[in-house]
Order: sequence, then structure tokens, then C-alpha cells
Amino acid sequence: MSTKDCNFYFFFSYYASQPNTRGHQQLTTHSTLQAVFACLLALAAAAPRPDQDATVVLDERTDNGDGTFTYRLETSNGIAEERTGVVGAEGQSNMQGSYSFTLPDGTIAVVTFIADELGYRPESPLLPTPHPLPAHAQEQIRIAEEQRAQGITFERK
Repeated sequence: MSTKDCNFYFFFSYYASQPNTRGHQQLTTHSTLQAVFACLLALAAAAPRPDQDATVVLDERTDNGDGTFTYRLETSNGIAEERTGVVGAEGQSNMQGSYSFTLPDGTIAVVTFIADELGYRPESPLLPTPHPLPAHAQEQIRIAEEQRAQGITFERK
């Protein structure tokens, strides 16, 4: 039991034994408070460990000095990340990699990504995707592409 838990216990033990302003014993008895405190302590002990207690179990980093690099990290709570980087066409750092973590239901979530001149492009079953175009919209696009290929243009007003 921690010092904080002991202070909590002694505060309520003392409070339960003190008379109220009318001189009557408190309705809550000492043994009832002990039982309630024991239940609360059991709940706290059974609670899942917070992620702040996670430790790094793997940390590999390689910087080649020419703009290329590799990076890999894993923690004790199931979080993992890896990425590689190369110099892009305009001198920027282009990266690709993935990261994963455990969802509350115990399944592993994985996100892969590319980050380059075109921006950050993640892929994962977890990410929302746009709805497919309805058939009539696809047909209109097909007709417009055929007309454009035939040289048909329309004036904008």
C-alpha cells in the first residue's frame, strides 16, 4: 500500500469514528468504510496498466549523413514504428514506413505511409475512404472524356 493509500485510509478511519455536530456516531461504521476502501483498492489494482509505464524495447537509428536514414522503434505496450528516408527531387526528405499499435479490443492496428513531394499518404483499413461515385456520375465522366478526346469543348460563361 502506498503512502497516498495509507493517508486515504487513515483519513476515513478517523472521520468514521468522529461524532457529528449533534454528538451522534456517524451512520457509516468503521468496518463498512474498510470494506468500501478494500473494494476501491481492488478496483484500482485490477485496472489496466497505463501506457505511461511502457518502456522502449528496441530503438535502432541509422543516419547515413547524405539525407538517407532508417529508423525503427518498439515499446513494451505494442507500439511499433519504422521508416526509411531518402533525399527527394527538390532536396526534401522523402519517407516511407509504417506504425502499429494495439486497439482496446486487443487487435493490432497498422498504418503504412509515404511522405514525399505529393504529401503524406497513409493507408490502413482503419482510415475512412471516400464513397464510390454512383453509376450515373461515372457515366457522365466517361461521356465527357469521350467528347474531350473528339475535340468537343464547351464555353464557360
